[in-house]
Amino acid sequence: PMRSGSGHPAYYEDPIPLTDVKISVNLPLKVKSVRTLVAGSELRLIDSADKRIEVLVPRIQTNEVVCFECA
Repeated sequence: PMRSGSGHPAYYEDPIPLTDVKISVNLPLKVKSVRTLVAGSELRLIDSADKRIEVLVPRIQTNEVVCFECA
């Protein structure tokens, strides 16, 4: 049932996909590869000036897990 009121957030049945989500992490490890587990795609590492590890996830339909594999 739909609840509406101050204590309950609005709920929408159709999720809105996210596109071009940039993820930046500071890991003290050498990253070998990055991939999405739900979509099953390899992601390209983006060069960063401050030694952070950055990737761009092209599309997230409802949820996604990003796996950073370290050497």
